[in-house]
Amino acid sequence: MSSDCAVEVVVVGSCNSDLTTFAERLPRPGETITGTGFESAFGGKGSNQAVCAARLGARVAMVAKVGGDKHGDEQVENLASNGVDTSQVTRAARGVPTGVAQVCVDTATGQNTIVIVPGANGVVAPADVAAADALFAGAKVTVCQLEIPQDATLAALRRGREHGHVTIFNPAPAPAALLPGILEASDIVCPNETELELLCGDGGADCSTLEGVERAARAMLERGAGSVVATLGERGALLVPGRFGGKSGSSGDGSDDSAQRAVRHFPAPAGAKAVDTTGAGDAFVGALAAQLARGRSLSAAAAAAVRVASVSVGARGAQASYPRAAGLPAELRLAQRSGGN
Repeated sequence: MSSDCAVEVVVVGSCNSDLTTFAERLPRPGETITGTGFESAFGGKGSNQAVCAARLGARVAMVAKVGGDKHGDEQVENLASNGVDTSQVTRAARGVPTGVAQVCVDTATGQNTIVIVPGANGVVAPADVAAADALFAGAKVTVCQLEIPQDATLAALRRGREHGHVTIFNPAPAPAALLPGILEASDIVCPNETELELLCGDGGADCSTLEGVERAARAMLERGAGSVVATLGERGALLVPGRFGGKSGSSGDGSDDSAQRAVRHFPAPAGAKAVDTTGAGDAFVGALAAQLARGRSLSAAAAAAVRVASVSVGARGAQASYPRAAGLPAELRLAQRSGGN
């Protein structure tokens, strides 16, 4: 791959097909009812984050597995149509399906039931990460989540470190326990309030206030995380820097090191109306990765990511709501690539 086309962001994670049915109530066990609607959408946290970063203009590659079924074909086509390199989106063994989330929504109450079949996501392995080494070699940022086995996530974060990347870890869905080494291999950990409370360790965290978020984030820093950027829904995001307060490449925003060491709160834009928050956290992570890959400071990248996520909640769906660079204000568009990598 030439330097003009080199990948900037490598996302190692999940691809899901989200199949949603709507009905006036949820069926009881053993009951069949008639629904009022059906939607099929592309999902999976890894896929969401890759698509968001790519739509913003970053050169993105995905490392993932799909099944040898029509859902797998559609996943690869969707990623490619959004500009994501799919050379390392491989097929699982015969009989292993593409990951699927089956959702049934009660239209009267908004309540739902969800059955997730990890399928091919559950067999992503460290060997798949090793096979993608050529993608890592020219990139600047590695992004991981927890919808694939933790040993594959740890391998990806370590592989990114070996190649000098900024490593971003989105600990979702939050597990009962993290594999040792994951936080230490993460320059930036991006949890939401719930994930932060679950992972801070002592069960006593309260993230209902910014002060509580900061305390929980500092507990995560003590466990090895480089810096923490907590996403807070309508409250925006809170950056709590630790040993990683830096940049990927040179920054064009003129910020000094002391400013990058300060705790920063980035409120959501005033007047932003939320239509559907599905996938907003993934929009934040994708935008953060894209901005860091183009040399923005962590503080500047987080500020931009809050605004991108705020745009995404103004429309229905996850990937369907993610903006493209041309539709964003100039200050949110990515800096032009410097020469080479």
